[in-house]
Amino acid sequence: MKVSVILTSYNEYHSIAKAISQIAKNDIKDLELLVVAPDEKTIEVAKKEFAKHPQLKTSKVIKDAGIGKPNAINDAGKVADGEIIVFTDGDMYIADNAISILLEGFSDEKVVGVSGHPVSLDDRNTFWGFSSHLFCYGAHTRRAWPAKCASSPMSGYLYAIKMTNAVAELFPIPIEIRAEDAYISKKIAEMGYKINYAPDALAYVKFPKNLNDWINQKKRSLGGNIQIRATPKKKGLPFFEVRQRGIIQDIENALIPLKFASSIKEYFYLLGIYPLRLYLWILIYIQHYKKSYSSERWEQIKSSKI
Repeated sequence: MKVSVILTSYNEYHSIAKAISQIAKNDIKDLELLVVAPDEKTIEVAKKEFAKHPQLKTSKVIKDAGIGKPNAINDAGKVADGEIIVFTDGDMYIADNAISILLEGFSDEKVVGVSGHPVSLDDRNTFWGFSSHLFCYGAHTRRAWPAKCASSPMSGYLYAIKMTNAVAELFPIPIEIRAEDAYISKKIAEMGYKINYAPDALAYVKFPKNLNDWINQKKRSLGGNIQIRATPKKKGLPFFEVRQRGIIQDIENALIPLKFASSIKEYFYLLGIYPLRLYLWILIYIQHYKKSYSSERWEQIKSSKI
């Protein structure tokens, strides 16, 4: 089985080598790695790293137009010919065996999507570090519940899809989409397929460390979910229809932070996280109402770079 990995990057020359080297450690016989980046410096570093891993025989670097992640994925999709496509980013890295574990998730013929498990690399003792660990814990908890596994969108940091004829028709994806992972997850559910979760397929990530970057990142990811919710639904969707994120889902999971906090300091952090989360949703819904999405461009969150 051929596996194609699409690694999208933008001005991440400082972290792309680590991302590539970790992918190369996955012991998969027929593995193709496609690095997509618009900037020359990242491309240069990627090519030098490729030379260190001769096992990546069919891998290549693709220069895209720099108008956003969906467009970068579409460019790579024209070249990728794997039966399984794995998606990940250049500002993070995966565990040595993460791709192999993802592949094990395709145990059921109805499963065409498998999500990895993001893990925060930030210091939990800081406010923003604690917030990132809480986010990862909440996402893991939702995906790990058997009853809700198939209704949780895949993680954009690391996920894989099986390229059936129907799934292949999803591409090219609309370039105005802000959360392509949520979009693909939603479309998979509408086709009647299932999504699986591989909790041991770890993706190591650094998150925003200031308010402005945190809001910008969440407006893109969570706001992208709200953007997708506006698309028409098909009648008769199966029970595992993907539920896009929204403020109602946050309310339903409001006790998760209280269960996660383990010290007085962390409970004080929650006093800031709850109102910030509400403020964030207000901004997102205003943005959605005004249709003021910033799309077709890369939005770099500098404080989260490795």
